Amino acid sequence: MPTPLHEWNAEIAAKITTMAERGVRQHRIAEVIGLAPNTMRRHYMKELVLADARVQELIGSAQLTVALGRKAEYDDKGNLVKAELLPNPTMLIFLGKARLGQREVEVQEFYDRTTDEASGANTAGLTESERVALLATIADRARARRTRRPAARPGAVGAVPGSAKPGAQKQG
Repeated sequence: MPTPLHEWNAEIAAKITTMAERGVRQHRIAEVIGLAPNTMRRHYMKELVLADARVQELIGSAQLTVALGRKAEYDDKGNLVKAELLPNPTMLIFLGKARLGQREVEVQEFYDRTTDEASGANTAGLTESERVALLATIADRARARRTRRPAARPGAVGAVPGSAKPGAQKQG
C-alpha cells in the first residue's frame, strides 16, 4: 500500500524553522521530523529558506557592528547599558574582501639599470657590452667563492669575450 500523502503542518513547520535557524543540516532535520528529505523540501522549502535568510541577516548585522563599532548606550538615569565597541579594521578588511570582492594590490618596483643591487657596482655611463662584462666578472668571482676554484683567466674557456686585458697573449 502506498505511503499516505503528507500535508503541510504548522507544528512541523515551526520545528523545521527552529532547527534550520540553528544550523542543522536538512537531511538531519528530515530524520528528526520523520520525513524523506525530498518531501520535507517540497512542503517546507519556504521555512528552510526564510530560516537561513534570518540567520544570515543576524550574522551580517553582528559582523557590521564589530567592523564599524557602536557608541555606548545609557538608560534614562545615565547608567551604562551597552559598552562602546571600537571599530575593528581587520573585520573591515575581511568584509571588503568577502562581500565586496576587494583584493590586495602588489606594489610594482622598477629596476634601475644604472646600479646593480647585488654587487653595488655603479654601471652608469657604461655601454651595454661593458656592463655585461662587469656583471660577468662579478658572477665569475661569486662562482669562484662558491666552488672554491680560482676565477677564470681572461681569454679562457667560459670567460667573456673581449674581457682580456690589452697586450695579453693567448697561451697555447
